[in-house]
Amino acid sequence: MDVKPYTRSDRSVATSRSRLPWLFRGLALGFLCAAAFHAACIVDAALGEPSPPWRHALFIAVNVGVAIGTLWRPGWFLFVFALFAGQQLASHAMDGWRAFSVEQRVDWASLVVVLGVPVVFFALARERERRLWELALALVLMAAVGAGVAVDRLASG
Repeated sequence: MDVKPYTRSDRSVATSRSRLPWLFRGLALGFLCAAAFHAACIVDAALGEPSPPWRHALFIAVNVGVAIGTLWRPGWFLFVFALFAGQQLASHAMDGWRAFSVEQRVDWASLVVVLGVPVVFFALARERERRLWELALALVLMAAVGAGVAVDRLASG
């Protein structure tokens, strides 16, 4: 049986030849768990950080979408994930810092997000063997969204 090598044209949609299929299945499961956590927070607000039910509902949909994207990994998903990552990193870094510095406690969900989201981003980038300009664009998107979230959070108190 003759197997053709992985080529750049194969990058449009993730194939079964992924080098880390178990990693992406595990990450998708993690995002589905995050969606379940947000659903539980709608039922019992005391489970999570203070947030309105509509925001939890939004992040149920976002986490399910990210889980699907993590499984299918179309070529454009890295850029969508970069936007998500920027929002998550800025939001959870600020929440985690506030919990630690003001409330003298560890916000475990924020710690998991701040440590885990960059791992997911680089796993997605590595699998696709991204060109430098693609990584630069994704990182700029991530930073721009993160800065916007941070400015909004600081302005609103």
